[in-house]
Amino acid sequence: MFGLMSAGAIVADEVSPSLPSDTLITWATSNGESLNQVLATIAGLTPALLPVAVGCIAFRKGIGFLFSILRGA
Repeated sequence: MFGLMSAGAIVADEVSPSLPSDTLITWATSNGESLNQVLATIAGLTPALLPVAVGCIAFRKGIGFLFSILRGA
């Protein structure tokens, strides 16, 4: 699968993806769910997860700011 060049760099002899292109679709549809339903569920969770992510980042930045103030005092 991998060959050595004269400079010592490793190159692939053949290109083979780690997952076949049909694997994800087969996995998503194996339980009777269509890929559109899976993507719709993920898109539906985005509005709920986005404020949580922003809140976590703001909390970390706020704690960092307070610690920097305390270190400077």
